[in-house]
Amino acid sequence: MIDEIIHCCRRAGFSPHVIEETTPRQSAVAFVSCGIGITTITESLRYLVTEGTVYRRLIRPTPRISSYLVARRNEMRPEVRRLVHLCRQVAKTADAGRPGT
Repeated sequence: MIDEIIHCCRRAGFSPHVIEETTPRQSAVAFVSCGIGITTITESLRYLVTEGTVYRRLIRPTPRISSYLVARRNEMRPEVRRLVHLCRQVAKTADAGRPGT
């Protein structure tokens, strides 16, 4: 993901100077509020935005972030098996609509 973000920065006309990568996201937002850099967060973590920071939606072209579902290989619970099946279907649909696939 970092490579894709750096590529987007370069397309925007600048190259970021990465000094430190940090997790969890709360720490990254805290660094931003102290004036130490920038970070990316998902919309679901927007609540982390604190005083002195601002949340701005990225405009296209935005980086595509890969997401993964992790489940046990031989999962027996039917609800988990249904979730895995649903996620596979959604992934296929997303891939079908992606340019260049």
